[in-house]
Amino acid sequence: MKTSLLVIEGVHAGELIEIAGLYMLIGRGPQCHVRPNSPADKAESRNTSRGMSSFMDVMPPTTMITSAIREGNLIRVRGSVADASDIKKVTVNGKAARSTRGSYAEWEITLEAPPSLPFEVSAVSEDVNGHVEPRPHKIRVD
Repeated sequence: MKTSLLVIEGVHAGELIEIAGLYMLIGRGPQCHVRPNSPADKAESRNTSRGMSSFMDVMPPTTMITSAIREGNLIRVRGSVADASDIKKVTVNGKAARSTRGSYAEWEITLEAPPSLPFEVSAVSEDVNGHVEPRPHKIRVD
C-alpha cells in the first residue's frame, strides 16, 4: 500500500505527494521533507511557526477475511489488509497467503479441510516495519 498526502489549497492544490519512507516531516525547519510556502514565510513574521509535524507508522495492520468458500475438502479464503505501510506478509492458519492486488490490499489462499466438519480460519498480517496484528480475524466455516 502506498501512502500519499493530497494538497488541498494553493498553487499545488490537487497534487499528491508520495510518502516514500517510514515517515515524512512537514514544517518549516531544514530537516523537513515538505516545507509550506506561505506569505508569512516571506515576511519572516514573528507569528510563523518554526516547528514541524511528522507521520510515522506505529500501528499494526488490520486484516479482514472477506470470503471463505468450501469446495469439498478445500476452502478458498480471500481477504484484505489495511495499513499505513506496505504489508510484508499475510498468514492464514500459519500458511502464507498470496497477494492478488498491491501489497496485500487483497489476498487469497486455498486450505485443506476435512469435508463436512466445521473449520476455523484465522488470518493475521505483518507490515514492513515489523508491526504484527495483535488480534487476527477469525471465522468458522461450516
